[in-house]
Amino acid sequence: MCCLTARPDRKGLYKLAREGKIKEFTGISDPYEAPTTPELRVETENVEVDNCAHQVILKLEAMGLIAAN
Repeated sequence: MCCLTARPDRKGLYKLAREGKIKEFTGISDPYEAPTTPELRVETENVEVDNCAHQVILKLEAMGLIAAN
């Protein structure tokens, strides 16, 4: 499945959530719930990154969110 590169907590939201200052924060105090019927599933384990990105672009085009080339 998809894996994102870890990024710094630029806005400090995760830090605040871990300190209990933000309640019901997804991934900290509120569990992440994977969608039961995702609009797109990209199997990244055996597929090159370029192909994965292409699948996402095709879906966005099909949804009319970006212009097709």
